[in-house]
Amino acid sequence: MTISSIIRNIIIGTICHEVSMIRFRNFKTKWHKFCEKLAFEFNLAIKDIDMNFVLEQILRHYPENDKNQIGAYHVIKCLEAFEHSRTIISGLRIGGVDNEKFLLEIEAILWFHGLIRTPGDKNNVAKTVNLTKILLSRLGAPKRFVLRVTNGIIAIRSHQEQSDDRAIQIAINIHHDTVGRY
Repeated sequence: MTISSIIRNIIIGTICHEVSMIRFRNFKTKWHKFCEKLAFEFNLAIKDIDMNFVLEQILRHYPENDKNQIGAYHVIKCLEAFEHSRTIISGLRIGGVDNEKFLLEIEAILWFHGLIRTPGDKNNVAKTVNLTKILLSRLGAPKRFVLRVTNGIIAIRSHQEQSDDRAIQIAINIHHDTVGRY
């Protein structure tokens, strides 16, 4: 190896690390905003220790660079697509009187939909649903909200194309659109 190739590899490694750190900070910022909205909508007092514990679990289950699994990059892309759609959805008031809770359901589905993806394991969806219940309960989310989120996860993970539930349909559409982009 030449000195120039060693320097080039060091520079590339440094850039990749910096990009990774930016993505992590972006992920963490989005997570904290989600928790703030969850706390506000349901009048919860979410402790920092619980918020950080759940974030650690999410990061542990979303590998950053594994192209065979849904990773942090995929989740960020889904959340970015949701943010782009949020203004339109809010303006249309599709969610009715509880429009903010409706939007929060969509966002939660996108946060948690791919937590467990063990190749060959036929119980991945059930394990994802169970882990989501545990993590959202740790944040104090109401059971009805958790149920609606887990129903959305099941719809996405079973590759359902249509849903009578508007929040789930929007989450499905965002997920499908995002998967098709990379």
